[in-house]
Amino acid sequence: MMNSLLIQFILLLSIFIYIISSEFPILVWYQRKWHKEESCQYLQCYTTFDRKKLINSSAVIINEYHVKSDGDKISFQFPDKTINPKALYIYSLFESSVRSFKRKEYNKVKLPRNYFNAIYSYINTSDIVHRFSGPWIFIPSIKQEITSEIKSRIKNSVLKDKKHSITWIVSHCRTVSGREKSIKQLERYIDIKQYGKCSDNKIRKDEKIIKKLFQKSYFFIASENTDCYGYITEKYWDRYYYNSIPIVNIRSIYQNTLPPHSFIAMDDFKNSKDMVKFLKYLIKNKDKYIEYFYYKYQGWYNTRHNEFCSLCHELILFKKNNISRTYEDTREWIRRNDKCYTNDYVYKLWNHLL
Repeated sequence: MMNSLLIQFILLLSIFIYIISSEFPILVWYQRKWHKEESCQYLQCYTTFDRKKLINSSAVIINEYHVKSDGDKISFQFPDKTINPKALYIYSLFESSVRSFKRKEYNKVKLPRNYFNAIYSYINTSDIVHRFSGPWIFIPSIKQEITSEIKSRIKNSVLKDKKHSITWIVSHCRTVSGREKSIKQLERYIDIKQYGKCSDNKIRKDEKIIKKLFQKSYFFIASENTDCYGYITEKYWDRYYYNSIPIVNIRSIYQNTLPPHSFIAMDDFKNSKDMVKFLKYLIKNKDKYIEYFYYKYQGWYNTRHNEFCSLCHELILFKKNNISRTYEDTREWIRRNDKCYTNDYVYKLWNHLL
């Protein structure tokens, strides 16, 4: 037993010494316009967009978003691995694969075979799992009994300034998930305030403005453009703490990630009319409505981890442990491992088309 503990201690100590004694530069091969350089000081890990530094980089990240052609012209160039064969070459995927792979400009550019050493994506079987935020964890020791005082506190904060039923900010008007179709059916029976590129109501991307807008509504739409496991983006994570209940497409995608009884799923209902009946019931019955905010007092805590430091940590361990692998066909691996629902799932469910 002691020998086992000693071995574990020596291993952890060697990793720590390795980390603090070595810089770990990550070259991001293509830069999105809002992407800024990042650093994780305690790991001496940082990003660079300077391709001249390829030779000294510990890892190189290529995002699927950029692997595309410019019309008929294929201008994308992959890093020459012979310049730095010791680096880790990472394939990253943050947009849903279903949506990405449908684009013609992506399919024109083939990924090199046996090139990538690791996959960094929202798919939970990836070498490194990308999280948009979280995870939520349950801590029994901080759980409180829901007293009349707490109920009163929730009512005073949550129900303040409520004026609208549902708010939705959306920029992708036609989606794989078909959320726009199911939401259009909801609009037959309940008012939905819509903002963004898909409506005449434009809105500035200002956190204070958006928060104020959402908190005036009893519910907000957090549905994704694609219904895939692990693909829960800022539509939920940037807004979950607003005093409004998120509406999502499919319960099974969220139920093991979000606190119980903290969201409403469209596929729980047989049709849009049935769902609106329930939403109006909650609006009318305030005691039932505020139950969706009890989780904040019942031991649930969002760790809001530092995604970049997590990436650095995983890549450093990858190198330290001399893990050696390449993916023969990276996109095929994604297709096999990305678990997604069929297109327009909720719409088809509600209209008996499944």
